[in-house]
Amino acid sequence: QAATMEPLPKICGGYFSNGPNDSQMISLKTTSHDNSKSPASLVPLNIPFVVVGNFITTSDVLRDVPFDPFLPVAKGEEILMSVRLWTSGYDFFYPSTGVVSHEYGLNKKDTDESADAPRIFWEDDMESTLMGEYDLFTPLQVMIMDRIKFMLRYPESARDMIKPKSLLTGIEKYDLGPIRTLDEYMEFAGLNVWTKTSRPSKCTEERIN
Repeated sequence: QAATMEPLPKICGGYFSNGPNDSQMISLKTTSHDNSKSPASLVPLNIPFVVVGNFITTSDVLRDVPFDPFLPVAKGEEILMSVRLWTSGYDFFYPSTGVVSHEYGLNKKDTDESADAPRIFWEDDMESTLMGEYDLFTPLQVMIMDRIKFMLRYPESARDMIKPKSLLTGIEKYDLGPIRTLDEYMEFAGLNVWTKTSRPSKCTEERIN
């Protein structure tokens, strides 16, 4: 019971990242939600995004929305996963009680207990192909973002502008779903890939019935 009264982090917003290697990819923004403010806040919240740090679902997802084998781990995977699932008819809900924690730390050398700090999967990449203080993506991953942006319908990543064309291999199998439209998703999430602007999403208005 006490756990439900603590402010819990939630992913309820997005923005277009302007980092040197981010290519204006949509990044997700964490806010906190104070469950103690109203009884309604104890009802699971319908949100626009899924995140790999806390993603609980059934194996049906693997059949309906299979993971794209042509995408290594890259910036943009979470927004693309969110869009593919949502347009395939899936809804996402933020729990009203904390059920799991996920530790993200900086590189080991930045921690007080460097010898015992957990190693993050991208650290090898950062150490070997450093592009900036916290720019973690190799040239391959930067290039792969064009595949993600094509599926999200960024105008600068339209089919006739993609190079090499092999970036679109198998794209039909791993594209968006047929149940809801991308425009409907972007309205829900408060994002516009044409103007690269964002507004508060509708997740604060939508609760499970």
